[in-house]
Order: sequence, then structure tokens, then C-alpha cells
Amino acid sequence: MNAEPPSGPVGISQVDGRPETIGMVEACILGLRRYAAVLARNQQDQDALVHDCLVRALERWHTRREDASLRS
Repeated sequence: MNAEPPSGPVGISQVDGRPETIGMVEACILGLRRYAAVLARNQQDQDALVHDCLVRALERWHTRREDASLRS
């Protein structure tokens, strides 16, 4: 686990470029999109919600517990 948060814009490759990590994050996107569709009516708002959620998750990736679910 990385102790230092990344600085500047964050992308998955900057946080953890391992294929299994990228796959874990990508696996969450469909569920996030479904949930965003419940919360927002138009596509732009849904996209913004998913984007903001992913950015927030990546910014805080260094605080994640290895044994914790990504859904929590």
C-alpha cells in the first residue's frame, strides 16, 4: 500500500498500473453507471457522477485496505 497520495490529476496507471487492479476498477463501472441512472435523469449528469466517483476513488486509493471490497 502506497503511503503518499498522488499529486495532480490522477489516473489508474499512476495509482496502481497492475492489470488486476485495472480490472477491479473496470468491473465497478457498470454498477456505478446503473446507480447513476437511478440518481440522475440525463446522460451528462450520469456520466459526471460516474466520473466524479472514479476520480474520488483513485485519489483515495492509497488509503484503501487490501482486504476491503471496492464496493464499500
